[in-house]
Amino acid sequence: MQVTSKMTPRRPTRAKSLLLAAIVLARSGLLLRADDPKPNPANTIHVELSPPVTPESFARAVHFFVAEVVDRSGNPQPMLLMKSRGGLFVDRQPTEIVRNSIIESLRAANLLANNESEADVVLEPYLFHFGLENGSSMDYFGKVEFAVTVKDAKTGDSKQVSANGTSIAGRGFRKKTIAKNMKEDMDAALEDAVTNLLRGTQLRDAVNSFGVRVEPAAPSPAAMSEAVSPAAAAPPLVNPVAASARPPNVASAAAVAPKHFDWLIKTTEAKHFTRAEGVELSPAFTEYLYAEIRSELVKQKHFGQVIGEGETVNELLLDHSVVVDGVLTEYKKGNRVTDGLIGFGAGARSLKMEITMARRSDNRSVAHIEVRVRLTPRMSEQVMARMAAKEIAEGLWKYRERASDGS
Repeated sequence: MQVTSKMTPRRPTRAKSLLLAAIVLARSGLLLRADDPKPNPANTIHVELSPPVTPESFARAVHFFVAEVVDRSGNPQPMLLMKSRGGLFVDRQPTEIVRNSIIESLRAANLLANNESEADVVLEPYLFHFGLENGSSMDYFGKVEFAVTVKDAKTGDSKQVSANGTSIAGRGFRKKTIAKNMKEDMDAALEDAVTNLLRGTQLRDAVNSFGVRVEPAAPSPAAMSEAVSPAAAAPPLVNPVAASARPPNVASAAAVAPKHFDWLIKTTEAKHFTRAEGVELSPAFTEYLYAEIRSELVKQKHFGQVIGEGETVNELLLDHSVVVDGVLTEYKKGNRVTDGLIGFGAGARSLKMEITMARRSDNRSVAHIEVRVRLTPRMSEQVMARMAAKEIAEGLWKYRERASDGS
């Protein structure tokens, strides 16, 4: 009698299962890493600041030392600007690019100390962003953002200042065009950020506040005797009839009279718009709108030199300089279903803004417009910002035309 036995297959142990899973994950990880772009001469660009930025003048002679830039971006691949299309890299660490740009600008203005021990002020930069941000499908949105601890080398007093640079550049389809546009975009964003630092009111005010110790002067004996004199303490007698008959102060009246604004604009400062309560847009929208507004103001060619928020202006140009500010007053995100079924504006996304342009010298409003943009909710916030910026730049100049016509 032949006895046959059935042998049941042995199940893999827990240890073997874990080992197999680890092998699979390791292989998949190797495949993913193999697909990551690698830098080479064809996909690497050189971002630099040229020419150097001329710093703002300070109230006293001062020399700076620039410490090593600390990377606070959290980017695991800081030299990778774009991952698609084979990748696009910069040839140096962004921290090195930013530090060298600040150093060369200070050196060109003879404001750079040979070492930290010889410096009057030490700059300690912290880099938060270097590269692309989300833009519309029609452009590249370059951004450089960092903060600087400004420290008095003698007293140790310190203040925090921020710097922000943005740039908008057109997209490309060929690799050479993409690299060219990206280089121009990042060069411009870097220049904008360094300008925002070295020509900004924050750095100027911080440096000018260091070392200023004004001791109250001791009163002279004559001043002390005059202070306790009854005649000096008593108020002067005024004849009310004579005072009412006195002619008005013509000089003071002329000083407060508003000056005529002739629209020969030399500089225009754009500010980041604020939001009314209930306007729910992503935090990045305000930054992108700011960059697009500056870009459109430049394209209009009526607004002089377009500078960043918080940058200084020559005192001789104040009467011909303006500041553009605004409030996002209402936002409706729209309805895709309604937009798709009905169309003709139903279910559209809309944004309403109030914009003021004021003269820099006296903060007097010279233009006030309201802009509303509507588009399908299938379009992104960035496209909406692009449309809004174009409407703002054109609307401000049309306001000038209406004002000159008396309408």
